[in-house]
Amino acid sequence: MTSQPLPERANLEQLKKQAKSLLHAAQSLDPDALRRFQPVPSLARLSPAELALHDAQFVIAREYGFKSWNELREHVQDRALSFAEAADEFVRCATGGARPRALRLLERQPAVAHASLYAELVLGDSISAIARLRKNPGAANQPGGIQNWERISATSAAMTAAPAAMSARMRESAVCPFRATGAALGLTGIASIIGESTGSCMAATLAGY
Repeated sequence: MTSQPLPERANLEQLKKQAKSLLHAAQSLDPDALRRFQPVPSLARLSPAELALHDAQFVIAREYGFKSWNELREHVQDRALSFAEAADEFVRCATGGARPRALRLLERQPAVAHASLYAELVLGDSISAIARLRKNPGAANQPGGIQNWERISATSAAMTAAPAAMSARMRESAVCPFRATGAALGLTGIASIIGESTGSCMAATLAGY
């Protein structure tokens, strides 16, 4: 199947309409529409009456070079995000089991790595976290983040939800060249900035990365 570039201003509603039009044309026995289903063996075996909307969406996604409709949908949605929205979505995905999307967001907008204290915690970037807390020690006890965490000591469970492989991958990435030694070097420094008890919680969080 030959892929074509996705229009710069493509939006999800347009793509849904394309899929519906393709399905209706195929069910009306339009030869060109039916031919577009042929490169997908599982769809080529179906009669026009058996084709469903999700089949047409899959064909549209493949024609634009994506593996699935979900991947195409997320790509379009990601492009439409403002920087602030992308920064929040990165932390949400990184701590919510959506590692591939978190990586895509980071690669698309590398600056999200330093958009917030929570992004730096997810990445295991203790050097940047320390610098941020030196400027504003009270941030350790302020609600914040996409989940509105009450304080840093309450974020340990959420932060450890981000797979350790994520921070390792990001530290090794050209767009986010953090070093594993950063967390180890920063643990005691954090305690001196925000107090021993909260520092210990921060250390426990960062130790997982």
